[in-house]
Amino acid sequence: MMARRALAAALLLIGAGTTAKAELQGTFFVPQLQVNPISATEIEVLQGPSEGARTYWCAAAFYTHFTLGRSEGRLYLSRALGPARTASGTRGVSFSLTETPTTINAVSLSIRHEGATLLINHALQFCRDSDLEADQ
Repeated sequence: MMARRALAAALLLIGAGTTAKAELQGTFFVPQLQVNPISATEIEVLQGPSEGARTYWCAAAFYTHFTLGRSEGRLYLSRALGPARTASGTRGVSFSLTETPTTINAVSLSIRHEGATLLINHALQFCRDSDLEADQ
């Protein structure tokens, strides 16, 4: 049942404008958050209903891995949750593939502290079903 929901979510996300490669490995949950490119090295994850920090990091890592084809390196929180830069009337979180001037090694996972950083593969682990179910 969970695998069917993950596949359905992946298909919905692909149909919603985000092009994710269909090579899902393991049981990944694809969050239904819109991810928009800002530049070649920066993306924005738009706010969804009742999403926690892990869901934003998952969406950023999933897009980076499956759409941009990057699995090595780090994601940096370049702009904390606030007015969206790529869509009007909503909020978003921006992530960068390049180091930000305020890079911090935070102990807790956040979408409110600019400069927070995680390995792409580490953030991708938040896309596992059990992690996201606990987040909601």
